[in-house]
Amino acid sequence: YPTEGVAPNIEHPKKSLAISVAPAIGTYFKFSSTIEWLAAGLELNIVDDNLRYSLQYYRLEEFHLFDNSAERTQIGFKIGKQTEGSLIRFKYQAGVAYYNGNNSGFYFRNKIKEFHTIGLTTAVGLEYMPFSFLSIGLDLETNINKRESIYMPLLKISLGKIR
Repeated sequence: YPTEGVAPNIEHPKKSLAISVAPAIGTYFKFSSTIEWLAAGLELNIVDDNLRYSLQYYRLEEFHLFDNSAERTQIGFKIGKQTEGSLIRFKYQAGVAYYNGNNSGFYFRNKIKEFHTIGLTTAVGLEYMPFSFLSIGLDLETNINKRESIYMPLLKISLGKIR
């Protein structure tokens, strides 16, 4: 069989896994309120061929000057896609998250009322990647659940293998 002039079957090499850790800080808002509170956390990201997996932990704090503070925690798993150019990346994800917290203070007569729920978490974000090991981005995350739905604008700095 002649092989001259026949293009070989060339497969594109698969990208290796990109793993990064992203500390985040921002505010969170309840859908039922306009008061903002502190949100801080950490996210572990694994990217395989533009498919993005994320494990997240967020601590949410409400601070009241003459009252007890209320705390919330969100632990979740998200999966999604990303599109990227040479320096900019757009990402979108959805998943599930365990959301718990307490309500305390004057309004609850200093009794702690705890709650636990599972919610749908979503995220969209834009990242600037000046180096292969660092990116700086803005995300908008939500947690929609039956108890207390929230959204969080966050600033994230990712460290690790970014691209």
